[in-house]
Amino acid sequence: MMLLPSFDRSLLNVIHLGLGFLILFSADFTITNMQKTINASIHEDKPEYDIDGYVSLCLLYGLYGITLWLAPSFIAVIGYKLSLIIGGASLAIFMFTLALEKVWTAYIGIVLGGIGGSFLWAAEGHYLVLNSDEKTMSRNIGVFWAIYSASMISGNIFAATEFAGKIHIDQETRLRLLLIMGTVALVAVLLFAFLSKPPGQRVPLTEGPVEALRKTWRLFCTKDMMVLLITFVYGGLQQSFGTGVYGPSIGFTREFGIHAKKLVPICGLINGLGDSLGGVSYLIIDRAGIKYTRRHAIIAGLVIQTIAYVSIYINLPNSAVFRETDEKAIIPSQIWLALICSFLIGMGDSCLNTQIFPLLRDLHPEYSAHTSALYKFSKSMSMAVFFFCSSYLGLHLQLIIMFLFGVAGAIGFSYVDIRNSRKTTENISIK
Repeated sequence: MMLLPSFDRSLLNVIHLGLGFLILFSADFTITNMQKTINASIHEDKPEYDIDGYVSLCLLYGLYGITLWLAPSFIAVIGYKLSLIIGGASLAIFMFTLALEKVWTAYIGIVLGGIGGSFLWAAEGHYLVLNSDEKTMSRNIGVFWAIYSASMISGNIFAATEFAGKIHIDQETRLRLLLIMGTVALVAVLLFAFLSKPPGQRVPLTEGPVEALRKTWRLFCTKDMMVLLITFVYGGLQQSFGTGVYGPSIGFTREFGIHAKKLVPICGLINGLGDSLGGVSYLIIDRAGIKYTRRHAIIAGLVIQTIAYVSIYINLPNSAVFRETDEKAIIPSQIWLALICSFLIGMGDSCLNTQIFPLLRDLHPEYSAHTSALYKFSKSMSMAVFFFCSSYLGLHLQLIIMFLFGVAGAIGFSYVDIRNSRKTTENISIK
């Protein structure tokens, strides 16, 4: 009973939201991680099904990014709760249409998933800000991220047991996986329907849809947002690699033998574990009163992921990103090293995402839906481009590109963070 006072209404709302995203993305991340592998298996059984997994993810995230410009307007009209419900239902439909294993239904699912995802994530960012103030923003982001990022664990555990010992993923296994994951996503939709209103409704939505779109564009053109753009892009590159490219690359490396296919969901599981532990670590650091700046966390994340990139470069063959390959890596491919790299990628991802939202909140606290949409737009478009290029760029070149964008993104984030810190200090001095 002594713990109850610390659990205020806002924190309970954040936990409720996090649980909804945990359940929804337990399904979604599992399918995203297996997308290339699933589509390749369908094509083996049905040659007329010629949708490449990377191309389908490219289209999904491309539509997601484009429609994010309309998301704040959409939220202004129907509110965050209905936006979350529609977004979650769209992702569930995407999984069900993929289970039909027909080209035309798959494309319908891609369109609905891309559009629905934009409303889902813009509403998520807005709801988090509505339940936060300057003192609780970092805490709430950490709590949400720790819960949400665990979504990569549960779904991939199920997939790992399904694919154990399988060299080819048969239709029965694919169907069972997709139907179960789609049903799990619908459970999350039900949770969204029971979200409570933020206490005090700190930042009410009073603007119309046209004004919301105008404000989003004006924010996009500000100096700070333009500098942060490179950081947003890097966030998309490393997430698309960690959740959609790295796992299949392991699965296509024949040197791993009969364990290759099972390693794909296990890789996703460990990535989620690293992401979740990263979020928890920042909660512990904040709770302990340890002083650190956001830029230090971003740089730490870059260092962690750079270690992973170098290790992957030497551990996996360059052609593993495309198809089944007998090519040898620089060193004999090691399962333990492949899984450690997955963990490090997840840890680095948490460093990035737990720091971006608090900075955006400090920069524009009154425009939460708009800045969330801009961040997700930039990130999703870079993911779309990365997935498209993954069909043409070798694994090693991808790693080099990500490292270069990571360095530039860390510099850009540090610049904006320093400017914001100086402005805050000046305002305090004036008062």
